[in-house]
Amino acid sequence: MKACVRVAVMAATVGVPIAAWGQSATDGSLVELAELAGFNALERAAARANQATYNQLVGPCANGAGAQCSDGDLSVFQETRELVETANELLGSGSTRYSLGLDAEGLGFALRWTAAEEMAGQGSATTRFAASQLSALATRLSVLRWGVSGLRTVRNASDDRDILLAGAARSLGAGASADVPGDFNRWGSFVDASYGYGSKDPTDLEDAFDFDGEEITVGVDYRFRPSLVAGAIVGYSAKEIDFDSSLSIVDGGIESDGFSGLVYGLWEGTSAYASASVGYQILTHDTTRRITYPSQNPTVLSVDSTARSKTDSGTLMATANAGYSWRLRAFSIDPALDVVYSDTTIDAFTETSIDNLGSGGNDPFNLQVGKQSIESLDVSPSLKLQYVFTPSFGVIIPYVVGRYHFELSDDAHVISTRYADALGQLFGSGDTDFAVSTDVPDDEYYTLAGGFTVVLPHGLNGFVQYLEVFDFDAYTDSVITAGFRFEF
Repeated sequence: MKACVRVAVMAATVGVPIAAWGQSATDGSLVELAELAGFNALERAAARANQATYNQLVGPCANGAGAQCSDGDLSVFQETRELVETANELLGSGSTRYSLGLDAEGLGFALRWTAAEEMAGQGSATTRFAASQLSALATRLSVLRWGVSGLRTVRNASDDRDILLAGAARSLGAGASADVPGDFNRWGSFVDASYGYGSKDPTDLEDAFDFDGEEITVGVDYRFRPSLVAGAIVGYSAKEIDFDSSLSIVDGGIESDGFSGLVYGLWEGTSAYASASVGYQILTHDTTRRITYPSQNPTVLSVDSTARSKTDSGTLMATANAGYSWRLRAFSIDPALDVVYSDTTIDAFTETSIDNLGSGGNDPFNLQVGKQSIESLDVSPSLKLQYVFTPSFGVIIPYVVGRYHFELSDDAHVISTRYADALGQLFGSGDTDFAVSTDVPDDEYYTLAGGFTVVLPHGLNGFVQYLEVFDFDAYTDSVITAGFRFEF
């Protein structure tokens, strides 16, 4: 139900016209209207911050700029005054000279424009790059296990011959022999590329957006023994988020790019295997945020501003994995358990805003955005099914893997912002912060991936994989990955 309808229904229910509602002495008309009109959580947070900012500035700035009120203070005061007096008009109490003349729904939309919920997209871009890099590592380790394991032998049912996959990388069709495990390529290098895309539905706290991005991963590893490998990878990512103004009160986007580095180790026995990795990623986020809402008051200008910002994020990543392979001739079933931990910090920053209408003077809509911290602990059991084909030119291993994710660190985080042009007046007043909470992360979802690995002569192998995320609230997410490996 739209906000203006909710207001009318509530007024009719209590038998009192809107004009008779009194203004709260402590909170103010914006907060009161937000509660009475049933605004959503983001709109209520914006109402509290704008009202508290107005309350802080009305004393020094009511009579214009001066010794106690800078030009920046005044511009923020005038903007919040318009919102407060719009609520006054709807409530029928207080000054209305600078009212925007909006109904309750329009005021709720204006309040949402002033908030900075778009910044939640920075966390989404950061965590998805980390997840993509770790997914690339998991796929790489799987290819490494099948491609060059000196301990792995399969019997292909079609031609009833033994194939030792370490030997297949050099001489196809050779039978397994006792001396082959000691004869293996120790160094390997690889390149992977992936493209991911998807969308997010709107919620009360976060905006709708579409996203896509490309990633390139290169690495090298060394096989100390047939069962033990250690290596390192470096990845580059470029991702873009476009906010969907047809579904949310929002416009703009986020462009993120940066690098990651990981070191890893793999141990593989005859059937059991385990791996671990640790790494760090750095991203730069360029954010554009549009702020636009109308005025029905001919003496008050409409709002059309654009705020831009740049900030960096850093993420510590660590993984552990253990699994077991049950084989029946060329077919295998691999149950496994993965644990993934990430700890992300997004640096504090200040936006720079401009008035697109060219009215001159200070534009008040740039915000100071506080540091964000995002922690995740994901535990995911998985099951992988695969089959080894041995045509004359090499080895082909198609596979499918399903993974169920349990997020154990599932707290939402709060993005704290305030008007940057009035920091001197607002410093120390926590009520003036836009304390905008993100959505609570999904604590359960699953992924399904399918692809194939090809092992060719002379130490060359590669893979192609398609992965899709399911049952992830508000998100659709798909990733296509391909890569090759060369051993020497």
